[in-house]
Amino acid sequence: GLIILSSSKADQLSWSDLFTDNLIAALKEKNGLVSLEEAFVKSRQKTEYDSLNRQFAAARQTPVIKSSWQGNDLVIGAPAVEA
Repeated sequence: GLIILSSSKADQLSWSDLFTDNLIAALKEKNGLVSLEEAFVKSRQKTEYDSLNRQFAAARQTPVIKSSWQGNDLVIGAPAVEA
């Protein structure tokens, strides 16, 4: 399969590391065992909100995903061996 993530739509600006920070935070949930799709949806919503409500941002940033993934949900994390 194929998965492409973009931090914003083609006609939008990306504000700093806003999407990256939100995606990493979402991927860390559930001890790192969250699906990429679930993490992306959560990080897209937070990025859109943050881009309109943070002091430095002035316009919406909407991350996008293109996928031809087939099969089980993709989980790219692994549980920690030790704390």
